[in-house]
Amino acid sequence: MKNPMSLIKKSTCVALLAFAFAPAFAQSDIADPAFSSDGEYLSMLRSDYLWDNDFVDEAGSITYWLNEPTGTGTTNYILRVLADGTPDLTLGLFGIKALESALIENPCDLPGEENCHTTTDITKAISLPGGKFLIGGMSYESDPIFSSWFVAQYLADGTLDASFSDNGVIFGPIGKIHSVTGLGIDADGKILVLIEDYSSERSEIMRLNADGSFDDTFGIDGLSILPDFTINCNDDIKTDASGNIYLAGNNSMPGDIVRLTSDGALDMSFGDEGRVAFDTIDFHIEAFRIDDAGIVAAGEIELFVPSQFCLLRFDLDGNPDLSFSGDGHQFYIPDSITPCPNYISSAAVISEANEFYISLNENAPDHYTSPIIFKFDADGNIDLSFSELGWTWLSDAINRDIKLDADQRLIVSSEQYDALFGDHYIQIHRLLTDGTITGTEALLPCMIDEVCNGIDDNENGIVDEDLPMNVFYADLDGDSYGNPEAPAVTCALELPGYVMENTDCDDTNALINSGAEELIDGLDNNCNGLVDEGTDVHNMQVQFAIYPNPTDGILYIETNNSTEGLLTIVNATGQEVLRYKTPLTGPIIDLTSLPDGMYIVNVCYQNVCDAQLLVLSRN
Repeated sequence: MKNPMSLIKKSTCVALLAFAFAPAFAQSDIADPAFSSDGEYLSMLRSDYLWDNDFVDEAGSITYWLNEPTGTGTTNYILRVLADGTPDLTLGLFGIKALESALIENPCDLPGEENCHTTTDITKAISLPGGKFLIGGMSYESDPIFSSWFVAQYLADGTLDASFSDNGVIFGPIGKIHSVTGLGIDADGKILVLIEDYSSERSEIMRLNADGSFDDTFGIDGLSILPDFTINCNDDIKTDASGNIYLAGNNSMPGDIVRLTSDGALDMSFGDEGRVAFDTIDFHIEAFRIDDAGIVAAGEIELFVPSQFCLLRFDLDGNPDLSFSGDGHQFYIPDSITPCPNYISSAAVISEANEFYISLNENAPDHYTSPIIFKFDADGNIDLSFSELGWTWLSDAINRDIKLDADQRLIVSSEQYDALFGDHYIQIHRLLTDGTITGTEALLPCMIDEVCNGIDDNENGIVDEDLPMNVFYADLDGDSYGNPEAPAVTCALELPGYVMENTDCDDTNALINSGAEELIDGLDNNCNGLVDEGTDVHNMQVQFAIYPNPTDGILYIETNNSTEGLLTIVNATGQEVLRYKTPLTGPIIDLTSLPDGMYIVNVCYQNVCDAQLLVLSRN
């Protein structure tokens, strides 16, 4: 049983519903433009969880069932969208109505206990002629052991039908854990109710007259017990022209199709003593149909990951129809029929022409999904007349159910997720009968080639995967050489402020990189670990001449370098007494201010120097 959803709290209902049902927006050319003006209805009803039980009535309206847990129990709602895709305003504002509280007013029949059934789970719902509808499920307090199944009949306006049983509701006995797991209407308008008894691990089926009274001609006092097994109908209970009753679904054993006679007994002439049990475990029948030609069914095998989908056909005696795929069934692995991997079965419906519509959801819990809808013909082949591919898809949704209306148009009910608020919304599409889709919309996200744009183009949860990657390096000084300590990996061919070359040893100086020319500046310009190597300052020998020597005070000097250098004269104690820049403004140096003695003359260019001894004597 699925968790019930949470609707808008009453204190905020009016404020939120002011924008709750926004107009639908265009989806694609697969949609029926006559439905909600563009084929899609989006409720914008914020909730924690959506209950995926809905039906299409004879007028083409779609009704959703919503269960809201509250502090004192459960409030049940219906949301109805008319055949033209607009909310049914006869139910109330925005087409939503809270069901009458009679469902929670059944006493527990225990001493001192009254009105204890405060939690109501609606599990099944079907439409009735004239716009009426029938629901069933479980009603209980905090402990399900004090539960009872219930069946309630409503008028089209969402009020209980007082002509049905006791004020519109029938409750089962208390003391068992049991719930309604199937509903159906036979050719005489009588109501068939399947009840699963979780305590005894068995199923019971009862038949009610149209007024809600038990049909005593069915089983024992209107109730028939299915021995030794339980069955949960995913599709409605069905009957054939002879009044035989068919149940199909999953149970405690492998999936079954069970046939009862019109009086509620197992039909021992059908299959193996009244039932067709499949020889594989975890087989769930999602949809089945009975006609004069036999039985067709569609289901899912959950044993495998991803699960397999199966189409089956039987004759009216429950024997495999060997004209169908040679042995009566045909298996599909989603990876073999879908353009994208990891799809699992979600829902199925079978048309009057025994064509199968299968809806699959992508098995991708780490990101949002794209439901894909297939159509198979009566022979189990993919119908290429449907969207010219045999499949179509809806974006940004989790499929909940698919149904056909009276005109055999496909109704797709799904759930849309708002990541910003963490809320789920009801989304309904009605598709064109041929499933037409145009242009690039025919591509599922996983079929789209990933483009280097920082976006998850194929919606697989990974951005820019399987693309050639390039490594760039920061180039702060703009010299086209990057810092090896600052890499960036990207699929882009260019990255502003970055280069692919990574041999810059100083990214703050454009004169320093592995391709720079070494300069006479005391720096390692070319990043080879040496300073000023290979330059003239290392190759030259400083040469200069001084005369006369000894001198009486006037000294002549000649140098072999016209660049700026330094000339210093140091006395015998190592003290610098004179300093000149070279080249000199003239070749004469006046030493007359110095005392006689021994001096050293030094000439330096960069870090290269030469020295000569000088004697100053005036005698």
